[in-house]
Amino acid sequence: MPNDKDLKKATNGYPAQNYNPNTGNYEETYGVNNTALITMANPGDGSPIDPRSAPGLKGLATGSVTVGSSPVELRAGTAQLSGRRQMIVYPPDSGTIYWGNANVTIDNGAPLVGGKTADGANINDPIIFDFDPSYPYSVYAITDGSSSVSVRVAEIV
Repeated sequence: MPNDKDLKKATNGYPAQNYNPNTGNYEETYGVNNTALITMANPGDGSPIDPRSAPGLKGLATGSVTVGSSPVELRAGTAQLSGRRQMIVYPPDSGTIYWGNANVTIDNGAPLVGGKTADGANINDPIIFDFDPSYPYSVYAITDGSSSVSVRVAEIV
């Protein structure tokens, strides 16, 4: 039976408490040297997960792409990172890019507006794409043609 109870937050110096479906009670959890311990569990069946085998960062590539008036594939290097699960595209320092499939135009693409605040922060947040690693989908970008812009890209396996 999966654990459908929320974690009780630590209050007044007490450790976090997890719901134990076997006893029907919340229990304080401790690890080595009496430190607080939270067990990772499979959300499907409640079975414990060894954190050393949990999915995580297995590869990373970062780079920049020059986007101009013709569609260009967004990727960190000369080719997509094999098995990529995620791609993060940061807005350009100025101007607007439009992203979509290989046939993206300024009329059918989704805009990502660049620019900085007075303190140098990006006006917009980056776009995060999640991928099925077994299907290497490509995302393309284009500008309005007035100038080329540099866009930073991170790919994660």
